[in-house]
Amino acid sequence: MSTEASFPMNFTFASSSEYFDDANDTSRVWSWHPLVWHWWLILQLMSAVTGMAGNLLVILVLYKCRAASRSTDILVGSMATADLLASFLMIPLPVHRTVPVSTLGYVYCCFGGSNVLMWICLGASTYSLVAISCDRYFALVHPLQFKRHVTKGRVSSIVILMWFIVSLLFGIPVFTSYGVDSSRNACSFLFNTDRAKAAYGCFIFLFRFIIPTLILTVTQSSIAVVLHRESKTFRKAVKGTQRSVHLAARDHVIKLMLIVIIAFIICWLPSQIFFFGVNIGFISIKYFFTPTQYVCRIMALCNSCLNPIIYIVRHPNFRVALGELFRRADTTKAIGPIFEQNGVNLQNNVTISSII
Repeated sequence: MSTEASFPMNFTFASSSEYFDDANDTSRVWSWHPLVWHWWLILQLMSAVTGMAGNLLVILVLYKCRAASRSTDILVGSMATADLLASFLMIPLPVHRTVPVSTLGYVYCCFGGSNVLMWICLGASTYSLVAISCDRYFALVHPLQFKRHVTKGRVSSIVILMWFIVSLLFGIPVFTSYGVDSSRNACSFLFNTDRAKAAYGCFIFLFRFIIPTLILTVTQSSIAVVLHRESKTFRKAVKGTQRSVHLAARDHVIKLMLIVIIAFIICWLPSQIFFFGVNIGFISIKYFFTPTQYVCRIMALCNSCLNPIIYIVRHPNFRVALGELFRRADTTKAIGPIFEQNGVNLQNNVTISSII
């Protein structure tokens, strides 16, 4: 026996009473809830503004230094662009009350009611971070092959392909399972069976969280192992301040690795666990429009704000380039690549690589 499972997927929250009180509304016209500035909407707006400002600065700095950019700079630019677009799409808008059962209503639900464009941008941000992690892994573990095969043109092509795949990955499931619920004249997921709903939940949980987390953990752990092994070699080969420089670089990379992984998990794990639980029936649909949902969603949105802080601001070259940007100086090109740095000890011809 088939069942219909439907629930909202909108980041601009209405209250539970606003949503469920309209369950019996048979209107066939457009109508909207008033935009009431609850605390969660204020936090959402603050996250959006912070994300737009921070990521715009990243894009401006990278554009100014584009002549010297390398693979990591291109990937960071992709991540910043995705976070900028996602932050813009986070700006709170009025939530629909009723939507007509028509082609126009279906189009609105797929693109507006579902916020699929924001999901695509958030997915592109996540997989850009994964690409950065893989890029730095191959640069450190296989440096000769990396220099031979990794070019700006190839990385740019990979970025375009990644955006295309992410668009299909997170767009097609929404377009095929989201629409107008004719019983309530509202946008929601419409699944024919509980198994279809569970399959969708597993798919999103896998590609939105599990796979990126595994790749980040494996690549960053491998980087930490390689740097630890190199530190032992340098401990025997060099002395004094030279050894301290390498150990400091190693510690910096390991700490940054932990910050990257922990921040991503903290921001995304709660919302993904609850969304997964609702889809497989482990958690009640009443989870929506509760303070728990608001907190989980805001935490996920904040990841786009944290990216410029965690992955960008910690880099000295970026801070210098940012200062020159505000001073309108023309010396940014002398810095070289912003996020792909090599510290060289000239006395011993020792190269110290840094991540991101």
